[in-house]
Amino acid sequence: MASTLELTPRASARGVGSNADTTPPVYAYTAAGSAFERTTRPDYYGWLDHVRAAAGCTRPIRLAGQLLTVEQSTGRVVDQRHTDGMPDAAIYTACGNRRATVCPSCAHTYQRDAYQLLRAGLVGGKGVPETVAAHPAVFATFTAPSFGTVHARVVKRHTCASRKRCDCRAEPCHARRATDPAAGLCPHGRPAVCWARHETGDAVLGRPLCLGCYDHDHQAVWNLFSGELWHRTKQAAERWLAKLARRRGIPRVAVITASGKTRTVAPVRLSPGKVAELQARGAVHFHAIARLDGVHPT
Repeated sequence: MASTLELTPRASARGVGSNADTTPPVYAYTAAGSAFERTTRPDYYGWLDHVRAAAGCTRPIRLAGQLLTVEQSTGRVVDQRHTDGMPDAAIYTACGNRRATVCPSCAHTYQRDAYQLLRAGLVGGKGVPETVAAHPAVFATFTAPSFGTVHARVVKRHTCASRKRCDCRAEPCHARRATDPAAGLCPHGRPAVCWARHETGDAVLGRPLCLGCYDHDHQAVWNLFSGELWHRTKQAAERWLAKLARRRGIPRVAVITASGKTRTVAPVRLSPGKVAELQARGAVHFHAIARLDGVHPT
């Protein structure tokens, strides 16, 4: 007697009524299919070594062309290669993007590099003398002003072990008493209060309570000129330190420039390092470490 079980699944088949393999096929034009097809090639391990420079970059840059090895003293070409003879006919290099939303791998690499540089600036290493550990330093955060009321998650008392994975109970977003003049509706008819206790990762965090009331224009100007504002702030701090040294009777120091000329500079200087970060509302703010150094005469 012939079996009545299906040997191939039907499009409308449901449940476990079939003994056929229902695993969808892997097509070559998909990412999974392309990866599977690559692993079946005999030169797979050579290809891995070739793309290792791009590491786990999600958007690697493909370089194509001719590579020349030139003798520096004579200018003679001692070797030449073309990318056509390489795997995929290209050289891969990481994109180097610092935004985790664009390339998590490159952003993580930049984060680790930045940590090592900032650490060396505080305790020494990587060409920085260890004596800087005794220099005074300040960790400061420069935050943008308010451009309007946005949804926020406020925790007055943390009981969690890690702030990155905070699961503490948050306060109401924007709670106001009924007698508060700010309660009720905004001029555009939107609620001016929010009683929700937002969780970490809530999609509404940073979103204005009213798009019409929010000052988008000034926030765009702030983001555009935040780099120049940081430069002016650093200049103002250095000038203030120079005036303070002059009032305390500390003389200026003579140094020799790269061109061989001698000029006098302030006896103290700032050695800052900063990281720009986008807040949930989309405004740029800076985390900075500023170390105070003395200038040695030369």
